[in-house]
Amino acid sequence: MAIIKVKTGGITADAITDALIADDVVGTEHLTANEVDTTALGADAVTGAQLADNAVNSEHYTDGSIDTAHIADANVTQGKIADQAINEAKLQISNAPTNGYMLTAQSGNTGGLTWAEAGGGKILQVIQDEYPTEQSSTSTSFVDIGGLSVSITPSSTSSKIFAMATLTSCRGIATNHTSCNVFYRLVRGSTELTHSRLNYYDNNANANREIDGAIALSYLDTPNSTSAQTYKCQMKALSGNTVKVNVADSSNSAMSTITVFEVGAW
Repeated sequence: MAIIKVKTGGITADAITDALIADDVVGTEHLTANEVDTTALGADAVTGAQLADNAVNSEHYTDGSIDTAHIADANVTQGKIADQAINEAKLQISNAPTNGYMLTAQSGNTGGLTWAEAGGGKILQVIQDEYPTEQSSTSTSFVDIGGLSVSITPSSTSSKIFAMATLTSCRGIATNHTSCNVFYRLVRGSTELTHSRLNYYDNNANANREIDGAIALSYLDTPNSTSAQTYKCQMKALSGNTVKVNVADSSNSAMSTITVFEVGAW
């Protein structure tokens, strides 16, 4: 059988179809460079095996296409986070924020973090009164010490009130008596908070005796109220005694004070 030779010039354009080409006979050397375009590739035909290692860079990603399913756990490190990029809304905190509160560790709460008031007390207000006048009494019931009184209105029921008073030139006088006893106290309204006294005793019933000193009174009070609270000082004498405060001499005057501090929640 004679072999008919057909030259390329004898084949018209597009005359060689798929049917005239045997399977698996066209090698890559017969492909024009850059000739295989996207239309020649089947959908999903380019697999990981067809890609060189480290060959796909970010310019080939669709914007917003990398979702959480494609990020391995614990792979967002500090180096991947911009400075000053994490705000309160991105933190897992067990309660809503409150101005002036601080973030505290609370292992039993959601996220292990909780907004809470700062620890320790803070001074919210201070009120002071002075009393320079000498006062004397023989009453065996407590009487107010002049104008040595202050009123304060707590800003919160959780506030504490620290009250302190300094009574200067205090004196007790007894005539023909075995003892000299005078008493001083700090009160809120009519409630005694703390007290002190000056005392002298001997066996001579007919003696006149006198005792002098200064009295310091202080108390951390919890009124549990936002109503006005009045703090003041009082004094009384044992029967037959005289009690004094702010006793002045010819060259010196005396001054007593009372001061109250509102201390914020601890």
